[in-house]
Amino acid sequence: MKRVSVGAALILVMSVPSFAQTVGLVQASFSATYTLGDGADCKSLLVTGQFIAPTPGYQLTVKKVTPQATPTIHELELVATPPAGNVTQLLTLMPVSYSDPDFMSCPYGISIAYGKQRVIVGLVPASTAVEK
Repeated sequence: MKRVSVGAALILVMSVPSFAQTVGLVQASFSATYTLGDGADCKSLLVTGQFIAPTPGYQLTVKKVTPQATPTIHELELVATPPAGNVTQLLTLMPVSYSDPDFMSCPYGISIAYGKQRVIVGLVPASTAVEK
């Protein structure tokens, strides 16, 4: 009888995603838009998305990766700083936002990295962006 219950518990634990696998970038939530400058030039980048933090109180910072590896993908990195002290572990959905009013490039897409996770989204004009 004990063997069956231990086996069932082991199968249950193996089928549920681990806490660490749940934390990070929400893949389908990201979008990247730009406004049009003179002519067809890109200007003023805005990237938005969502991040699942392991606890409330995380500070999220998105920064440009330097040097950029390719001119076709604009690379960004998300840095998530945990809160100080003891906090309750509760998965928390948090907004991610990055804007660059001086953005003048026009790559094919934007890459957002967090650790080993990476999301790549196409860059679209703000006037044609669809609300999610």
